[in-house]
Amino acid sequence: MGNVSTANKQIAKNTIFLYIRMVVVMLVGLYTSRVLLQNLGVEDFGIYGLVGGVVSMFATLKTMFTVAIQRFLNIELGRGDDKELNKVFNVSILVNLVIAAAFLVIVEAGGLWLLENKLKIAPERMAAANWVFQFSVIAAILAIINAPYNSDIIAHEKMNVYAILSIFEVFAKLAIILLLPVVGGDRLIVYGLLMLFISIIHLAVSIIYCRAKFHESKIIRYPFAEIRSKFKEMFVFSGWAFFGNVVFTLVNEGINVLLNIFGSVVANASRTIAYQVRGTLSQIVTNVYVAIKPQAIQSYAKKDTGRFYNLMFTGAKIVGYMYILLAIPLYFTLDEILGLWLGTVPEYAVSFLTAIFIYQFVRVLHESVDTFFVTIGRLKEYQITEFFALGSALPLAYIGLKFLNMPLYGVFIVMTFSEIVNLVAILLWAKKIGGYDIRKFFTTVIVPYLGMTIICFISVFLLKFVLSPIDMNSTVKAFVLIALAVIVQLIWLYLVGLRKEEKNIIITLIIRRKK
Repeated sequence: MGNVSTANKQIAKNTIFLYIRMVVVMLVGLYTSRVLLQNLGVEDFGIYGLVGGVVSMFATLKTMFTVAIQRFLNIELGRGDDKELNKVFNVSILVNLVIAAAFLVIVEAGGLWLLENKLKIAPERMAAANWVFQFSVIAAILAIINAPYNSDIIAHEKMNVYAILSIFEVFAKLAIILLLPVVGGDRLIVYGLLMLFISIIHLAVSIIYCRAKFHESKIIRYPFAEIRSKFKEMFVFSGWAFFGNVVFTLVNEGINVLLNIFGSVVANASRTIAYQVRGTLSQIVTNVYVAIKPQAIQSYAKKDTGRFYNLMFTGAKIVGYMYILLAIPLYFTLDEILGLWLGTVPEYAVSFLTAIFIYQFVRVLHESVDTFFVTIGRLKEYQITEFFALGSALPLAYIGLKFLNMPLYGVFIVMTFSEIVNLVAILLWAKKIGGYDIRKFFTTVIVPYLGMTIICFISVFLLKFVLSPIDMNSTVKAFVLIALAVIVQLIWLYLVGLRKEEKNIIITLIIRRKK
């Protein structure tokens, strides 16, 4: 019991670090986008988002082994086998170097062809786009090499270090953007080059920290015969993970290309803005599960399945509630917030964000099931299902834009329907393969999530209706609405959304904090 209590405290501590990170990264990131949009202009801002998207489309290789690294490190940490832990780390280094080489060949061939032959970029900006493309490729390669070190930090639950590195990165990006007006040369090229320098610094710091703190990060040249079985095990696992990663990346970045083909770089600028907000909201999921995953996987390795499932379902419920807590007030104040944030709002930003709010509402439920499959190590059926279910969004979006005169924001609605089909399918596979308790997931996560969404949406709608006749500056009124909405939603979530034992935990925490 004491060990569980200590572990829960560690999760709480890590979650606090991660949410401090999220708040800082979010605030600085939002301000950074505003300044970058002003300094680059809408066209160059859109080009940077589009070219970065081209690299990301082919960058699925860089995430091919990331999930495997974290899983295998946590499994060996749970077992307490130091030698096998070191082997996992060394195999991950070897594999990621191979991936980096493969990535370079693929992206230089396919990415450059797409950039120069299919995308709508003004001829006079093509040279700058090519430079940014090359800088982005190198930065992606550095991220591939950094994956084992980043995974090691997370596996050891050093979330304070993880948070500090992220905060450093966003402040460094902000410093670069503020310097753009005073530096010479093409601002888009200079920005891409300086962003590459940040990636270099991030990699160097991660390597130095891991080698100083974690004994398994020591590079040892094992005979290949000794690590062959581990290499094969990780390769097979990650090979199936590749299917899910490739389709998710192709859909998201392929959509960006479709927006360029059927729209313009203005549409790409709007999508970049919308995806930054989506990324901020996604941090809700990431932060909770980054804190939970290490202990969940270790609990499974120790055969403590009761704690494993409890962590999965509790995490799913928390991320759902936190999403609606932020997303619903933003939905009702979108025009005012975007105007205050960006000054000049790109043409499609509002409609894109509205559609993405709906998409993310479904997507936040995905992480719990994904963690289940990763932990039990059964990815084949899961990733094949994701490949077809999620992958259907791209051709369907193309058909809608090409033949049905679908508005540009419709691509995100198509993604939402694909995500719903995918979620149902993978839940059924989880039950068949690993005995996943769908009924408990439905009653403890889905039903409360849907119920609280309806209650909170109606409550905020009524708040806006009450505030609408009041003579007040629109921006001030928006912030008043957000503040009141958060308070009202928190009350509803506590009174209706939490079970008795969950309320008792919160009360106990508050009492202890006061003492």
